[in-house]
Amino acid sequence: MNILPTSQIKWLQFIIAGVMFCFAVLACRLVYVQYFQHEYYKNLCDNNVSRTEFYAPRRGAIKDVKGNLLAITRDVRNIVINPKLLHQVDPQARSAFLTLLSSLTSVDREELVRKSCFYRPVWGGTWTPWTNENGFPKLSKEGLPIYVRSTNGIPNTNLCAVCVNDSQGQVHTPEGEPVYAQLNSKYQIITNQYVRICRNVPLENWQHLRSEIAKFPITNWPGYDKTTAPNYRALRTSVVSGEPDYRREYPNGKFMSHVLGYTKAMELKVNDNKSVQLIEGADGVERFLNDQLLGSLGWRKKIIRRDGTEITSHRGHNFDAGDGLTVVLTLDSAIQQIVEEELEKTMEEYHPLTVSCVVAEVKTGRILAYAITPDYDPNHPSLFPAETWRNRIIADLIEPGSTFKVVSLCAALNEEKYTLNTPINCSTWNAEWGKRPRESNHGDLGVLTLEGILIKSSNVGFGKLGWMLTPTVENKYIRNFGYRALTGIMLPGERSGIRDAIQPTKDKLSISRVPIGQGIAVSQLQTTMAIGAVANLGMLMRPVILDRIEDSKGNICKEEFPQPVRRVISEKAARDAIKAMRSVTLGDTDMRGTGYRADLTYHSVGGKTGTAQKAGAGGVGYLPGKYYASFVGFFPTEDPAIVMSVMVDEPKTGSTYGGVAPALTFHEIGERVARYLDIPPDKIKVAVGKVR
Repeated sequence: MNILPTSQIKWLQFIIAGVMFCFAVLACRLVYVQYFQHEYYKNLCDNNVSRTEFYAPRRGAIKDVKGNLLAITRDVRNIVINPKLLHQVDPQARSAFLTLLSSLTSVDREELVRKSCFYRPVWGGTWTPWTNENGFPKLSKEGLPIYVRSTNGIPNTNLCAVCVNDSQGQVHTPEGEPVYAQLNSKYQIITNQYVRICRNVPLENWQHLRSEIAKFPITNWPGYDKTTAPNYRALRTSVVSGEPDYRREYPNGKFMSHVLGYTKAMELKVNDNKSVQLIEGADGVERFLNDQLLGSLGWRKKIIRRDGTEITSHRGHNFDAGDGLTVVLTLDSAIQQIVEEELEKTMEEYHPLTVSCVVAEVKTGRILAYAITPDYDPNHPSLFPAETWRNRIIADLIEPGSTFKVVSLCAALNEEKYTLNTPINCSTWNAEWGKRPRESNHGDLGVLTLEGILIKSSNVGFGKLGWMLTPTVENKYIRNFGYRALTGIMLPGERSGIRDAIQPTKDKLSISRVPIGQGIAVSQLQTTMAIGAVANLGMLMRPVILDRIEDSKGNICKEEFPQPVRRVISEKAARDAIKAMRSVTLGDTDMRGTGYRADLTYHSVGGKTGTAQKAGAGGVGYLPGKYYASFVGFFPTEDPAIVMSVMVDEPKTGSTYGGVAPALTFHEIGERVARYLDIPPDKIKVAVGKVR
């Protein structure tokens, strides 16, 4: 038996020990990589081959009560390029491809060149080299000096970048700002794999673009060979993609714009280098019911090849985007069309700043029409002055003028201390009450009944009534009629006063001025619903603009019903008030009312005119020659079905009184609405050409 020499045995032991040590090091490295660095390498692998695509939901439609489409969502494509794939071909092929893409998308070629860089560009601010404690520059993984952006001389090490250079030196933006390539947390250049170059491309344009790109020549370029062929084929298939998206459209243009509102694009960031564009409501119903209309985000996990194409057999989890719900409004397009046409005629004849109108059902509070002129096109709101976007019916608080006298009338009747025949002397005034209010005719109306001071709209009569009722009673009825709270309509931007209108300890004059509609600011919708409460025999209703919300299959998810707010006066007091308001619109009697022009041919109208001088800046004083003219009324008075208000802001031609332009507009709208709704007439023909 041969025994190895001692020296050889030692060498053999040394070799075995070395091999075992190497295996131990490898084992430790394996444990370190597999256990401690597992997440890092898993994420690295996932980032190379795994992609998660996110899909925007289709925004729900908006319809009128008859099912007519008011707002829809169309399928479009957002054109996206992958700069990383694009830079895997030679510069000549890349340049020709960008030239073709620019001609197909109408995007400036220089802008395409900037957007197609393979790095993530940053610019602006002050950039300084990042050095260590010894003054040596810190380097990126690629061995390039790192720069950091400084704010007030303090470097922000969370935003690091390297210089971007070409053959002529550092690259600059068109504005002259130096361009840098952003680094990630491991100081590696962030490669650009997703850049959106244009949005909202119609489907037919996208299909044409795809067919043209599929014809792009890929074989006669200097860098083309068997190994690079997949990169060139990617120019036809993967470099440009169409990201499914949606575009909000309003097929009727300006129609119902202040109710519908408009939308804007919202970028929702879903990961470090990708975002999803959503359609978000910016005003009107679009904003108020945005959560219901928006829908839910969808996503899909996929595995990709080197050229960016998907391996469909390895497709991962999938979650379809949830479409938004369909909103059905109470508005009727036919009535809305009538209102908008008549408001346009009023604009042409009287040349006011604005005209607005609300039409609602008396017994339910459902809004049938809601219009403001001038209006705007929600498809292109930025092309119109910002003033036209304003929803004046609920956002503008103005002095109501004589339409507010109905509140004092109802208060007097409901307190059962006065009747329609109670005499009130409009010739006298107590000096302790302050300055005597001036009558609109600048004359003396003498002794009138309670009904008479409404018919003639006597400021002195209602000023006296304010003192007779006391501030406490007046304030109670003002609140009960809904003037000191929001109406609750489903539209954004509603405003309301909250404090007591009459404050005798601070302003004694308010006791006689608020009852005639001065010194108090209200919205047009508040006045409409208050007069509607009188027509509804004393029951105040909340204005309802939403009929129901449906899913894509037509199933009702939510339905709105009439919502009584409170009883403000008794039925008896309401019937007496209706009788008095009917007298306001009678024109064939000895005591002709101020609103006789609003009366309809076959339907009796009850209502009240209003003329309010515009308050000065900050509510101080009044502007000479500037008035709000209004008429609020209902019909037929025997069984009120419709309540309507018309507001004319600064009529330039004709009279500034509420009994002219607003009353005539009310008449024209009322005649057409009554015929459309087939409301039974309550007047009886007694002679040829005469109706009572």
